[in-house]
Amino acid sequence: MKNKMKYTSVFLVFVILAVGVFASPASAKDTQNKGQPFEELWDAINDLRAAIDEIELTPGPEGPQGEQGSAGPQGEQGPAGPQGEQGPAGLQGEQGPAGPQGEQGPAGPLIEPAPQVFIVPTDSHPPIPAGLKLTVYDGPDSPSQSSPSATCPVVKWGGYTYWAYSYTDNRVAMNIVAYSDVDNSVASQTEKTGARYLYDISVEPSTRTVTFKGQGDNTVTMTYPEPLMLS
Repeated sequence: MKNKMKYTSVFLVFVILAVGVFASPASAKDTQNKGQPFEELWDAINDLRAAIDEIELTPGPEGPQGEQGSAGPQGEQGPAGPQGEQGPAGLQGEQGPAGPQGEQGPAGPLIEPAPQVFIVPTDSHPPIPAGLKLTVYDGPDSPSQSSPSATCPVVKWGGYTYWAYSYTDNRVAMNIVAYSDVDNSVASQTEKTGARYLYDISVEPSTRTVTFKGQGDNTVTMTYPEPLMLS
C-alpha cells in the first residue's frame, strides 16, 4: 500500500511538470497535433496510470511479535448453558469395613405355638371328674342321625391335654378339663354353656381361639392367652 502511494505521488509531480512544459508557446509539434497540444500529455498520463495499476503489491516480511498487552476487564458471566446428558455410572467402590456391633435389644414376648388338635381313642381318656361324662358323636345330628364315635378330638397345648366333657344331667354345657402331661392330674376345669355332646374341635391362631362343636352345630369357644392354660 505504501509503494502504491509512492508511485501516485510521483505521478502527480509528473503531471504538474508536464502541465508547466506544455503551457509554453506552441511548437512545431503543436502544429502536427492539429491544434491539440495536450493529447500527447494525456496519452502519457494514461500510460503511466495503467503502469501504476499493474504494480503488484508484494507484502514485506512479517515483523517480530509485539509484547502482550495487559488483560482487559473481565466481562459479565454469560447465562448457563443447557445441562449435558448424564454420563455412565462409575465403577462400584470397595465395601468398607463392618461397623461395630450394636447392643442387643430387649427380648420380645414369648410366642407359643398354637394349640394342636389330636384324634385319640375315646376310651383312652384319663379319670373323669364327678358329674361329668364323655359323650362323643361322629356328627352334629346326635343322637338321631349321628352315632357314638370310637375316636375323640382333644387339644394339646403348653404341657396340657384338654378334654371336653358333657354333664351327666345332660345340661346344654361342656366342661373343659385340663390334664397335666407330666402326671395326668387335673390342672383346671372350665364350664362353658351353649353346647353339649362333642363331635369336633377347631383352632384359629389369628384370634387365638379354640372352638368346641357339639349337638346341632352349637359351639363353645375358649381363648389361650398367658398363662398357658385355656380360659
